[in-house]
Amino acid sequence: MSHHQHHGPHSWLRVVLAISWAFMTALSQAADAPMSADDILKKSQEAMKPPIQYRLHTAETDMLVSQKIMPDGTIACRTESKLPLEKISVMLGEDSFDAYPTLGIAIDTKFMFHGAKTQAATIAATLQPGTTSSAKINGMVTRDGRECYEIETTVPAEAIAAFSQLLPENARKMLPTGNRFVIDQETFLMVETATISYAGQPTMTTEFKDIVLNSNLSDEIFLLPVGMEVQKPKSIREYSAIVAKIHHAEADAKYPRKPPSPPPVPEPLRIPTDRSPPLGPIKFDANGRAIAFVPPGMTQLEFDILTTPPKPPLKQPPKHSWTRWVLILMPLAVVLTFFAVMRRKAFRSADLQAK
Repeated sequence: MSHHQHHGPHSWLRVVLAISWAFMTALSQAADAPMSADDILKKSQEAMKPPIQYRLHTAETDMLVSQKIMPDGTIACRTESKLPLEKISVMLGEDSFDAYPTLGIAIDTKFMFHGAKTQAATIAATLQPGTTSSAKINGMVTRDGRECYEIETTVPAEAIAAFSQLLPENARKMLPTGNRFVIDQETFLMVETATISYAGQPTMTTEFKDIVLNSNLSDEIFLLPVGMEVQKPKSIREYSAIVAKIHHAEADAKYPRKPPSPPPVPEPLRIPTDRSPPLGPIKFDANGRAIAFVPPGMTQLEFDILTTPPKPPLKQPPKHSWTRWVLILMPLAVVLTFFAVMRRKAFRSADLQAK
């Protein structure tokens, strides 16, 4: 898969999810009469409050999530993933960044989440009073032998229409219309979440695994690593371009391109160093022509037979030539003709004498 397939749609998706999360949080806080589904969601939120650490498993990647409340009261969140390459994302209060330790590069993503929260708050303020997200219990389901609640929340159509106006045409189809939560009935810990698409089908199913409550997390893991080169994009397009460049650099590091092979160098002409034995003095025949040298191990007769071209065959007259037969048969024909004429005259003379 090309690198562009990893960062373009995912960047818009992060904005969409951040907007949806902020918006649904604002609507939940504005709800007057809590429902039983809302009670379960609140208990789940309380059960999974920081400090906590867990893994988020999806079909595409696996992330380690760490959350903690810092001494000044701000909530810190850190995610670590290694596919397609190692990345650490940190959100600390109003600050957020994506760090790539192997390349020593960090991207300031504050603009992205700050813009999403601002847009969510603006849209929530413009909605009609009483416009809230609906939550319902679909029933009970079983996960790994545990009984769990399945709760579905739906974003009002009015809010979806308002959100869609802020997104490009190709990103509107990714705007979720709701979420589906699977919560452990006994511990109220989150087991599974899924985003609901326009068609009402769950997409982007995420599993919560290896949950560790009251985890002893150090404050340093939520800080930007020392020595990182921080880049600050001002738009989603600039962010996507930086991520694309990072993915290409990582791919080149893992699979370096081999330089083109130089053209083959022709072998130098080899001059034999050994010399053949001298041929001896040149001999001449009676006509002054040079006599060919007979190679060692061969007699003069053998050399003459080998070098003398064969004589051409004698031309024989054709065996069935018509000229030859004419010359042979012509005298005989003349004799026979004369003999016939003379015989005919003799027969006539005899006939006359008899009369």
